Amino acid sequence: MNVIEVKDRNRTLSIAVEDTGDVHSDTEASKPVLFFVHGLALDHVLWKYAIEYLRADFRCIAIDLPGHGASAGQRPEQAGNFTMSFYAGIVRSCIEKLGLKDVTLAGHSMGAQISIITALQIPSLVQRLVLVSPAGIEKFIPEEAAKIEVGTEMLYRAPMDVKHILGMYAPQMNVHAERARELANDHI
Repeated sequence: MNVIEVKDRNRTLSIAVEDTGDVHSDTEASKPVLFFVHGLALDHVLWKYAIEYLRADFRCIAIDLPGHGASAGQRPEQAGNFTMSFYAGIVRSCIEKLGLKDVTLAGHSMGAQISIITALQIPSLVQRLVLVSPAGIEKFIPEEAAKIEVGTEMLYRAPMDVKHILGMYAPQMNVHAERARELANDHI
């Protein structure tokens, strides 16, 4: 896992990036790019098996959004307001910083929302969208947003055990039991 620095307004953020194209060869450079965006409370590990399967034919890139995974140290007070537009700006900045073109964005749940917004921001760079269990595009009244914020903070602070994480993964992913357990252990 590497880290790239991206700018968001007047801040520099460190974004953890898994990139199968780190070895820059002619073969790697000619592969089409799949850029993976995880959902809420997840990280790049969600895409582990997809990347394993697809890396022979694609340059696969998966990031940990601010507040998640290896980018978790950046909380809203440090990084900015964690909105879908904010996250889309981070994805856009990563795509631009990596010099990518003709990108296929693959987003899961909240990551699908982010991918849609990113594609609308940079249509010349994003050629295709893959939306996996996409969350809807919602607008929340302040009271609803406050409840979601409290629930999210509780989720981040909740003790994580394999059974809890399996409960999060199982309904969303059609994976073998041993792979779900491995993902849960990686998540913890």
